[in-house]
Amino acid sequence: MASPPTDILEILGKLDIEMALEPGDPRYVETAEARGSTQTAARLARKFGLRLSDGAFYPPPKKHVLFFGHTGTGKTTELRRYCSDLEVPDRYLVIEVRVAELLDRNNFEYTDLVMALAKSLVDRLAEKDVALPGDAVAGLERWFAESVKTESALNEFAATVEAGAKGKVGFPLIGSVFARFTTALRTNATYKTELRRVVRNTYSQFAAGFNELLREAEARAFEASVARRFLFVVDGTDKLRGSDTRRFFIERPSPATRNRCPRHLHGTARPEVRERACERHRSRPGLAVDHDP
Repeated sequence: MASPPTDILEILGKLDIEMALEPGDPRYVETAEARGSTQTAARLARKFGLRLSDGAFYPPPKKHVLFFGHTGTGKTTELRRYCSDLEVPDRYLVIEVRVAELLDRNNFEYTDLVMALAKSLVDRLAEKDVALPGDAVAGLERWFAESVKTESALNEFAATVEAGAKGKVGFPLIGSVFARFTTALRTNATYKTELRRVVRNTYSQFAAGFNELLREAEARAFEASVARRFLFVVDGTDKLRGSDTRRFFIERPSPATRNRCPRHLHGTARPEVRERACERHRSRPGLAVDHDP
């Protein structure tokens, strides 16, 4: 049995501030009382229309909450614990977007993050066995056929996507699209530039198709008693660069923010993002952005 460290330098040498703890990890030390935040989870749930004490649920049409703080302060660990609290049966289905795992965290743009949102949604629906009709992804299929397959520089990429769907159309094809997109944006320098250009230039068409998917997915999830609403938790937006930060938070919000079900938790380590989120709050009526340190 390993003995506990006896020197602070030994602890510091083994400390990895980039590693977040999952809910239930025995290494987690509850410090809510010392921080004066014993009611944080309940207050956060209330912002999203959920009372944890009795399960009362009145979800707001739009809500955005931004967590910010320095690297290593425990934002991701706390976000994951809050996800566990908020995912109550027949209430919220939490869709967690882990930027560090899905994308190249040192080189990603808002276009990459939008694809990561879409992939995380599709994966979560598959995990929960939420069946969708073919017309739920018809808009995204058109976007793929008209905007991706027609690009000569992406012919080989499009063929790989279709091969991954194993000849199927509808939801399996769209699942393959998002999986291949995020993989290529993370590791494939050959396609990265072209894929980003396509998403930027056809963003409105993509957003319309994605919103169709969101609306139908929420309805089907409700019918299956999986959830009444979706809650996106995006962790790692601090690595977005200046102009892309503005595009994602202010100028060109993610497709989900254009739908009737845009509920987001964001974790970021960059204080300036708070100011930009405040600016977005001022410039977009009806869109609430809260800032919890």
